[in-house]
Amino acid sequence: MRRLKKMVIVGLALALAIAGVVVARLERMDPADIVFASAPPIEALGDREAGEDNQEAKIRARVEGLLKQIERDCAERHIPGLALSVVYNGNVVAKRCLGMANIRQGTPVTPKTVFPIGSCSKAFAAVLIGTVVDEGKLDWDDPIDKYLPYFNLKPDSSDSDSRLNLADVLSHRSGFEHGIPMFYFSETWDEMLEKACKAKPIAPYRTKYIYNNVLYTAGARIAEKATGEEWDDLLQNRIFDPLGMEGSYPATRPARDDDNLVSGYVWCGLGYKALKARNEYNIRAIGGVCSTLDDMTEWLRLLLQHGTYEGKQLISPGQLEQTWGRHLNMGTDNSGFGWVVMDWKGQTLAYHTGSHMGCKTVVALLPESGLGFVMMTNRKTNYPLKSVLPIFDTLLTDPPTTATKTAQIQQDPRSPAR
Repeated sequence: MRRLKKMVIVGLALALAIAGVVVARLERMDPADIVFASAPPIEALGDREAGEDNQEAKIRARVEGLLKQIERDCAERHIPGLALSVVYNGNVVAKRCLGMANIRQGTPVTPKTVFPIGSCSKAFAAVLIGTVVDEGKLDWDDPIDKYLPYFNLKPDSSDSDSRLNLADVLSHRSGFEHGIPMFYFSETWDEMLEKACKAKPIAPYRTKYIYNNVLYTAGARIAEKATGEEWDDLLQNRIFDPLGMEGSYPATRPARDDDNLVSGYVWCGLGYKALKARNEYNIRAIGGVCSTLDDMTEWLRLLLQHGTYEGKQLISPGQLEQTWGRHLNMGTDNSGFGWVVMDWKGQTLAYHTGSHMGCKTVVALLPESGLGFVMMTNRKTNYPLKSVLPIFDTLLTDPPTTATKTAQIQQDPRSPAR
């Protein structure tokens, strides 16, 4: 009995010692540091400011209140760092950074801090593939096995001749389940996709949204086949270079050596645990892009200007619109190519989140209004996704006038005025 008690005491002491070491290694920061830095200079409105109905002027006026709310939200949710950019009709109306990129080093988030954007990379892949479609080297309806002869994956279809095509894999409507381990136990994309051909469908063809990163990669691989160029070069030459995205990387492998790379964190209740950057080269087309606020702002400008950037058409409006087309109904939402698509107050809203290395990003667009934003954080949290509708509501919805408020009070059955 004494021996048992001694063992219990020793075990508790050891556990407390380990817990003490873990707590000691946690990183802490003062919540007072979770504030937006001073605003960098933004292009003045000039003559565009004239007129009562100037929507851009209204959006700019509402940004400051939005930023204050985001500061409060980040402090409450223990988000150590955040970068936000808002673009309207090709003009940057806000570009602001908050908090710390690296807590231990005391490094603040800046517009040049490099964030892994995770699955927001999928939209880059879709746009890139769209440029190849523009050239006539690919078609969205091309079957995968036209370019990858080994790709013999058969969907669950009443038509025995059905073959998965490019649009199927980019909109997650194949009916096949996602196989994460294939990314880590495959040397090349071809090896990974050949393994995927052993899978069995779990849903009928084109009937159900089943997120599948492995098959999405097939789209990138056939873009390589159609052009004769490697994916990283395609991304660099067709998107990064034309947009001047000098701080961006096609994958985390090269980004790990950049001193501006953010540290991702997990909140542990008593402090933050830093996460190390991982070498996951096979995910580069579906989740590997690393970018900065400066660069993602230029990406937004391209998307919101119908594929035109600085007077040059990088992708046709028709192919760009295909990326946020409604290719599979998911109920309240639809699946595009690299986007989730929904209705918002009578117009199309396209968005996608991305998680990687302890970071969380969201890119959201209202193409018909010409408004979009990117939010990048260095804590894996649902906050960016939950911010999409409130941010658009704040920026585009006029506050009630005094007369409207009075009318609402008089019509409210709980109002003393009735």
